[in-house]
Amino acid sequence: MSRFLSELEIEELDDSEVRASDLKPDTDYFRLTEDLQYDSALAGNITVPAGFITDFASTPRLVWWLIPPEDCHYTRGAVVHDWIYNQHAFPKDACDCIFFEAMRALDTPQWKRIVMYLAVRWFGASAYNNERKQTVFK
Repeated sequence: MSRFLSELEIEELDDSEVRASDLKPDTDYFRLTEDLQYDSALAGNITVPAGFITDFASTPRLVWWLIPPEDCHYTRGAVVHDWIYNQHAFPKDACDCIFFEAMRALDTPQWKRIVMYLAVRWFGASAYNNERKQTVFK
C-alpha cells in the first residue's frame, strides 16, 4: 500500500528569488524545507530533498476555480511528480502513474485524480522533456 511517510514542509519563494533565477515569473514557487518521503507500491521509496523548488500542480489560471495549484488533496503528490519528472527518475508514463497512485494515497477525489492524471498524460511531455535538471538549494 502506498503512503506518504512525511508531511510537506515548505516556504514560499519571494519575488526577488524568482527574478534572480530562471523560473517563470508570475508563478508562485515553494521550497521544501524538509525531505518529503513517499513509499510507492509502483516505485519503492521516493525522497524529494529539502531545497527542491516546486509550483505544485502547473494548472492554467483558467481552471484554478476547479483545480487550484495548491489544493491540499494532491499537493504532496504534485511535488513527488515534479521531482521525478525533473530527475527523469522513471519513464514519463511511470511518473504519471506514480502521480495517480500518490493522489489515491492522499484520498484525492476520484474525478480529480482522473482529470489531473489525464492532464499530465496529454500535456506533460514538455515538462518531462525539459533537459534542465533543477539544482536543489538548501
